[in-house]
Amino acid sequence: MDLDFVIRNLSQRRKLFHSEADFQFALAEEIKKKYADSEVRLEYPINGKYIDIFILYGSDKIAIELKYKTAKMVWNDIHDPFNETYSLKDQSAPDLGRFDYLKDIERNESLIQSDNATVGFTVFITNYNVYWEKRKEENYTPKDLNFRIDEGKEISGKRIWLNNPSINTTGNERIGGVNLKGKYVMEWKPFSEIGDTSNSIFKYLLLKQSNL
Repeated sequence: MDLDFVIRNLSQRRKLFHSEADFQFALAEEIKKKYADSEVRLEYPINGKYIDIFILYGSDKIAIELKYKTAKMVWNDIHDPFNETYSLKDQSAPDLGRFDYLKDIERNESLIQSDNATVGFTVFITNYNVYWEKRKEENYTPKDLNFRIDEGKEISGKRIWLNNPSINTTGNERIGGVNLKGKYVMEWKPFSEIGDTSNSIFKYLLLKQSNL
């Protein structure tokens, strides 16, 4: 399954989404359009956890995990059949967003290792440039340095928080870090650009998990 092709096709029809759930539905719809003989499920339960999109396609069992994080933006899509207004929220805490994306990769690796999936994809779409731009840190070491997913970054192995952040900061479910079996290079690609409004550039990151 060429999910990169599907996402690029989707970007011609939808330049942005109201929410992660909106993105989830739109992507599933686009997958079914391209691969009509696939079986597609949303929020598919495996071992007590829900996979955003789960697909049976030929002999493959494909798990797709999604992230959609936004910076504040308002846009009226007059060309859309709904003529809808998008009011995107400023979703702060990019440190947690980065961690959660890597945790999705770890989860897919686990599904493959346990034979619950044969292929995994992790997708991140955002108009928040702090995710893809390399940041200059001069006076301190950020606690999420090991979870940075900026352009060109290579990530593998055990990744932990630095500077001993409190559970109140990270949440109890994130305190243990992540451990990746594969090696991944972050390659952000253009998704859409919406006029000259603030935070108008959307990019996506797509990583594949298989053959661990």
